[in-house]
Amino acid sequence: MSFVTQFSSMRDYAERMKLPIRPEVDNFAIFDFADLPPLANVSLTSYQQHFFEITLEITPMCSLQVDAFHFPASGHRISFIRPSCLLSLQQPADITGRGFTVFIGQKIIEELFLTTRSLGISPLFDPTRSPVISLTSKLLHEITDIFAQLYYEYTEYGAAGKTILRAYLGILLEKVARHCASTTKLPSVSRAAELTANFHRFCQRHFRTHRTVKDIASEMNVSPKYLSEVVSRTTGQKALSILNRYRIDHAKALLLQTTLSPTEVAYHLNFEHPNYFFTLFKQTIGLTPRQFRYM
Repeated sequence: MSFVTQFSSMRDYAERMKLPIRPEVDNFAIFDFADLPPLANVSLTSYQQHFFEITLEITPMCSLQVDAFHFPASGHRISFIRPSCLLSLQQPADITGRGFTVFIGQKIIEELFLTTRSLGISPLFDPTRSPVISLTSKLLHEITDIFAQLYYEYTEYGAAGKTILRAYLGILLEKVARHCASTTKLPSVSRAAELTANFHRFCQRHFRTHRTVKDIASEMNVSPKYLSEVVSRTTGQKALSILNRYRIDHAKALLLQTTLSPTEVAYHLNFEHPNYFFTLFKQTIGLTPRQFRYM
């Protein structure tokens, strides 16, 4: 049986991938692709990391599998990886890319989300958005400059530069949010919209261990009835359907990126009865887990 490799810290991940990063500063780390050792093989299958990642590819570096979605190696793009994502990386042997990768701890991301509401539509916070964004030449130039400043502050000043690091990180996320807003009509930020956004965030973080809306409501310190009513009114979907969709989307990723059997996937996602998982999967996707794997 294959399994999903878990990286609980940035240090663990950096050591496994042989990445040239200094000790993290206040839950933050960055490296430049140019610092990778010659013939470095940035490849790994079926893993999750317990921190956020933002990668800028100026020129192509890796093909990327995020949950059930595959993104071939490409330049002029930025990718946003949340801790709940199931990942596989493959670096073609003949490619040496240009770009940067930033690792960010949960605490920093939560603080940025609370202080800047517009960030709610960026791929780091909105799981309905593609984790990969193609960049125009103008936006690529602007974002490359920000990454370069982040790298400079990190390598030159370390912990002494943490305030500036956070400021540049905020600017980076604001730039991306503005880009997303240019193609999205922003909703008014009401109490209902804010509660629904938080519900999505809690589902994203706890879908494996929390099987009911009551479980999520307990984490959010609201009543299950009130939470269900608000989410249904805001989204037009039942709260339990949204929670189950997170579980099914992760099941799709496991079926594509591992050799776990459908029954093992069911138990991995904390379904008490595999048959219920099979029924829910078929109702949601229109295929059985086995049909989905081999379609």
